[in-house]
Amino acid sequence: MNTAINLSATGKSSVFVLSIPDYGSTPFGKLERESIGKEIDQWNQVCKEICAEFEIPFFDITTISKRASIEADLTTKDKLHPSAKMYSLWVNEIFEPVQAILTTSK
Repeated sequence: MNTAINLSATGKSSVFVLSIPDYGSTPFGKLERESIGKEIDQWNQVCKEICAEFEIPFFDITTISKRASIEADLTTKDKLHPSAKMYSLWVNEIFEPVQAILTTSK
């Protein structure tokens, strides 16, 4: 977090963090869905807590990624990587608050 803040031209006011998507929810990860999901949820919780300590916005895109277990069009043909639709959902989720962060930090 310190590195991101130090590398930002405007300090922490323009830094934000996205959660890690749950690839266990993809067809590729289905055999280990539960263990992958648990580990990613734990990792994201730690990241969220660190963001709170630094007063850095944390955006949860993991919840959207978990939909890949029932929405096949959220992954590409390899059944692992996010599809354009998934990326669009993520962008729609974070666009306005991130735009506000970046506009305010100038």
